[in-house]
Amino acid sequence: MIGPALRQWDSHHAIHEAAWLEAEELTRNLEDCIAQRELHQAADMARILLEHWETRTLRHAQSEEEGWYREVVAENPAMEAEVIALCRDHELMRTLVSQVTKLLQTEGAMDAILRRFEALLLLVSLHSRDEETRLLVRRQGDKSDDRREGGAQ
Repeated sequence: MIGPALRQWDSHHAIHEAAWLEAEELTRNLEDCIAQRELHQAADMARILLEHWETRTLRHAQSEEEGWYREVVAENPAMEAEVIALCRDHELMRTLVSQVTKLLQTEGAMDAILRRFEALLLLVSLHSRDEETRLLVRRQGDKSDDRREGGAQ
């Protein structure tokens, strides 16, 4: 059984938004460290950011897959293709996080690490929008956060 927060647009959107904003801020901090050639600090920031993705977004994705997505398909089998696409997004996120983990062991890979974190921001932005508009019933008058429509700005 899953908690009600995953089924309600307002609370589910708030989960997505909080995680995305935190990841975006940490990514900009990483970008600043790289630009200033503070590579030790950049490596530390990348590890903090990696932990964020693992403990916030990927853990959330896992709970969706293990509970909520199954409920959605059980209640409406026509939604299976949507759920499969969303699970594919989760796999892409896991792949990017795995690549960052490996790249952290490679000296001079900070630019490649930053590109993957930026790709994660864009991917999760698009994924969250799709999930919220396709699987969640929105109350009339709710609007998604326009700052995220095109990804990180």
